[in-house]
Amino acid sequence: MMRTTFGLLTGFLAASSSISYFNYQRQLQAINFSGQRYAVVDETIWQHALPDLDDLRIYSAEKEIAYRLTIEQGNSETEQKQCRVLQPGTVGGNTQFLLDMSGVPEYNRIDLKLGIKNFVAHARVEGDDDPHGTKWAALGTTTLYTTNP
Repeated sequence: MMRTTFGLLTGFLAASSSISYFNYQRQLQAINFSGQRYAVVDETIWQHALPDLDDLRIYSAEKEIAYRLTIEQGNSETEQKQCRVLQPGTVGGNTQFLLDMSGVPEYNRIDLKLGIKNFVAHARVEGDDDPHGTKWAALGTTTLYTTNP
């Protein structure tokens, strides 16, 4: 899915221009973030605009407003990598281990393949760039459980 936003440089939007030669006009709802305003291009605008939106004009009070077009695209690509398990053990009755994530610049999911079946457990996840570091960052808590194959 593609999402396109406009970083608007001035005032509130009202696309109700009186310029009669425009084929299509719409009112835009601006979203304000830190001084800039954003408007999402919906399906109707995509259907009636050039593919690169080069014919899009934004007006407020009969004046054209300069804008910057930024196209953001999501990525549905999935890549799986094997990671080494380091220092597995038990500390205070809790299972503990390190995952070597070097070579993995970004991730949002970790799948553990465990030899134990039919369990539910709570896990705390911490991270640090140094396996010998003393100030690990809390990354979250989760529930671990097995599913039927």
